[in-house]
Amino acid sequence: STPSGTAIGSSILTPSGTTVTSSSSLAAATSIQAPLLDTATAAALNLGTTNATNINLNQNTTILQGKTLQVGTIGTPTGQLYVAGQVPTYVGENSDGNLSGPASVATSGHYAYVASFSTNKLVVYNISSGTPVYVGKNSDSNLHSPEYVTIAGRYAYVISYGNNKLVTYDISSVIPVYVGQNSDSNLSLPFSVAVSGHYAYVVSFNDAKLDVYDISSGTPVYVGKNSDSNLSGPENVSISGHYAYVTSGNTNKLVVYDISSGTPVYVSQNSDANMTSGGPYWGYVVGPYAYLAGYGKLFIYDISSGTPVYVSQNSDSNLS
Repeated sequence: STPSGTAIGSSILTPSGTTVTSSSSLAAATSIQAPLLDTATAAALNLGTTNATNINLNQNTTILQGKTLQVGTIGTPTGQLYVAGQVPTYVGENSDGNLSGPASVATSGHYAYVASFSTNKLVVYNISSGTPVYVGKNSDSNLHSPEYVTIAGRYAYVISYGNNKLVTYDISSVIPVYVGQNSDSNLSLPFSVAVSGHYAYVVSFNDAKLDVYDISSGTPVYVGKNSDSNLSGPENVSISGHYAYVTSGNTNKLVVYDISSGTPVYVSQNSDANMTSGGPYWGYVVGPYAYLAGYGKLFIYDISSGTPVYVSQNSDSNLS
């Protein structure tokens, strides 16, 4: 049924292929093209009274029979909300020889910034055409085995693994220009960094800490670290809201910290034993879920309650 004031488009088809234009005929429709429905003054479109096979909201979004919302066109819907994926298709690769042991990449606009571990450089590529085209790299010598890069605003923050530093570059002119680095000695084999507001959170592998730096001046200034002992062999940090999620490789855990005060305060960790054989390596948070990769598996945890709750993992053997 349709509320008062709703105009019905001319392409609502009945099982016999005839066109219906009145709301009383809506229940007989097999396909409803939503862009042809004028709902500017409508309060709602009641799907419960229609037997339509599907309702196409646009090219890639369809409400299927049974009230399943499908976003995308690939795959088979299995629940009330199904987001269809797309198989990755090769586009291109860089043809230059400026990379050696690339360890991490971050993007900003039309540019990709790659940490080249063996050449101690932050290398820039133009990715506007799909295929990376070499642009340039930093000219300084402050990086030693760069392991990880993240970008926030006009700055790139690079983990310099070989000399235990967090190095800042200004990328406003595309080519990285050295700004500064931390002068303290709190980092020991830093692995990754995440930025939230004026703070950078760095995972320090050897001393099992999450170190915090104030980056408001450009140069990282040490603030503090977590005081608990729940981390062992931490490798990756991801931030969502006022929480930091750290992968603890040696204990096979995802550890949660409250960072609302700047200094990390322990909140919780997962209680299950699904992550084994080396534990989680990298982790990313998207909405209410954390996705953790480690030694042939992709693990999914629900983090909506604050404590990570195991959801599932892949059953195939395509990851190694």
